[in-house]
Amino acid sequence: MLTPLLRAFVLLSIATLAWAQPSAERRELMKLPTDAQSVVNTWLHQDCGIDEVQRLHDRLQQLGLALEPVFWEAYRLGPTEAERNTLLEQSRQRYQERQSHLRQFGERLFGKEEATRLQATSEEQYVQRRLEDYVNRYQSAALAGLGVVGTSSSELKPIAQDDKNPAQGAAKEALQSIERRQKR
Repeated sequence: MLTPLLRAFVLLSIATLAWAQPSAERRELMKLPTDAQSVVNTWLHQDCGIDEVQRLHDRLQQLGLALEPVFWEAYRLGPTEAERNTLLEQSRQRYQERQSHLRQFGERLFGKEEATRLQATSEEQYVQRRLEDYVNRYQSAALAGLGVVGTSSSELKPIAQDDKNPAQGAAKEALQSIERRQKR
């Protein structure tokens, strides 16, 4: 039987390990200073205007090669579990709003047949599609980041040649960007 002090220590250890897990999962990211981590995370989740994208691009170039392993890590692992869970929760809520909107305005906006088809999409299908889109955008952003700071194209080439990889276009763009920078 555990004493109260030992029990508290075990619970604290488990909680600490659980909290530290994302850090262990993102080792390359955690090596960066906090401000650089923020820039990388903003880049990976970018939903901003052209001016902001240019500022991020410039900041990534300033940080340079230190980001290459970070972007490869982001590509391989995709969004964190917490980010995925947040998206899932938001998607479920968005699905309910969408269904309500379709019931109210669907026929007027899309016609009866299309509105019926859209309403027939299950919550599971809708949420899964949004999650897949999110992961694809995240991985594409990681490859785009490699295009800004990367030097090696050997790992990008197989992705750029893979017609089934949703990030193929981003890999091709990254390769072209690396080649342009190397010619300067």
